[in-house]
Amino acid sequence: MKAYDDVMNVNVRAAIYLTKLAAPYLIKTQGNVVNISSVLGEMPSSIPPLMTYCMSKAALNHFGQCAAVELAPHGVRVNTVSPGPVETDIIENSGFPGTWDDFKKGTILDRVSDPEEIADVILFLASDKARGITGSNYLTDNGTLLKR
Repeated sequence: MKAYDDVMNVNVRAAIYLTKLAAPYLIKTQGNVVNISSVLGEMPSSIPPLMTYCMSKAALNHFGQCAAVELAPHGVRVNTVSPGPVETDIIENSGFPGTWDDFKKGTILDRVSDPEEIADVILFLASDKARGITGSNYLTDNGTLLKR
C-alpha cells in the first residue's frame, strides 16, 4: 500500500492540492490549469507497478473534468494532456528493460514524441486560442490507443 499511496500522492493529490491553492488567484486572473496525465490513464493494466500508475492517471483525468465543472462559472478553464511515449530519460531512470524502438512499435505512427511536441499542446491549451476548451483530455499518443 505504501507504493500505491506514493504514486497517488504524487500524481493525484498534488494536482488537487495545487489546484485548490491556486484557485483564488486563477479566478482573479481568469487563468487556467493544464494537468499532465498519460495515455496509460486510458489503458488498464494488471501489472502491479503499472496498475497503480494507470489508476492514478485515470483519477487525474477525472479530476480535471470535475475541476473544469467547478471552476467554469468563475471563468477558469481546466484541461489535461495525456502523452504517449515521449523521448526523455525515463528508460534510464525507471530501469525499464525496453528500448525506444519498443515504444515506437506500440504506436500506429511508429514514433515517439519529443518533449517540445507536448509543450506545444500545453502552450496552446494555456493560450487564448483555446478559450473555448475546458474539461478536455488531449491525447498526444501517436496512436497508441488505436494500436490496442
